[in-house]
Amino acid sequence: MTSFALGVFAAKLIFGTLAFLLIGYLGSSSDRRVAGVMLTFPVLNGIGPLTSPDKDPIAVAGAMMPMIALNAVLFFCFITAFGVAKQATSHASRKTLSYGIGVAGALIWFLVAWQVMPAVEPLVPSPGVSAVLNAAAVAVITPLVWSLPAVVRDAGAAPRRQDFVAFWWQRRWRVVFFVASLFVLLAAAAISSAEWLGRLSALPLVPLCVLAGLAVDDPESLPAIRDPIFIGPALAMVFVWAFTISLVPLQALGGATYWALGIFSLTAGWTACFLAIQWGTPALAAALDRWRSR
Repeated sequence: MTSFALGVFAAKLIFGTLAFLLIGYLGSSSDRRVAGVMLTFPVLNGIGPLTSPDKDPIAVAGAMMPMIALNAVLFFCFITAFGVAKQATSHASRKTLSYGIGVAGALIWFLVAWQVMPAVEPLVPSPGVSAVLNAAAVAVITPLVWSLPAVVRDAGAAPRRQDFVAFWWQRRWRVVFFVASLFVLLAAAAISSAEWLGRLSALPLVPLCVLAGLAVDDPESLPAIRDPIFIGPALAMVFVWAFTISLVPLQALGGATYWALGIFSLTAGWTACFLAIQWGTPALAAALDRWRSR
């Protein structure tokens, strides 16, 4: 591996870890709806295509789109399954249930990526069409799964926010597990095809680890986090679509121009997503709460 490739690998590992730490910490805040959308903040979705200029960005995005949609279903099923299991199994600890369901979700993801997606991807529409169709589906599904406002108020009461370092020091073994897992997966992505790069760029390791931690630390918050769980992946799809459009002409430029404009485009996309989540989610949640309470 060249020094440049090693630097790219290190950048993916560092940014992926920072995403895990930031999103996990934000998940401890009192605004559970914002935390639910932040779970799928498109860090790896952007780093993967940018740092692989030898791969066709359209092929990468085409393989990524159905995996992002699968992620939304897995997150929803994780929260639902944990709630059902917690009520039905009184003798099992929250940690056992949480980690068990999380591992099951990860195995399902890999099985689908390995066995199902190679046959499905040729049938998937273009990234732009996929993003539009998914957004339309989310607009219908989200109001149907939205919790009653009374449930949300109960679930939204969070413990006092800890200092960032203290918060993660108490959970340091989760960080070790995440970094080790991400290292193995990025190593696999470095030697894979454009299709596998796209699938692994949609890897749900960050949100699954964060959800498993929240289920152990604050299970009462999960219903409110579940409410906007389909919105985050829909936003990630729009981001991937827009970012792919920007990368196609940049690849023809190559060299330092590609990296300078690519990093600028990625940063602009991340900023737009972050602002949309922070400012748009509370307004949307308030509107859906009013609608649901009627």
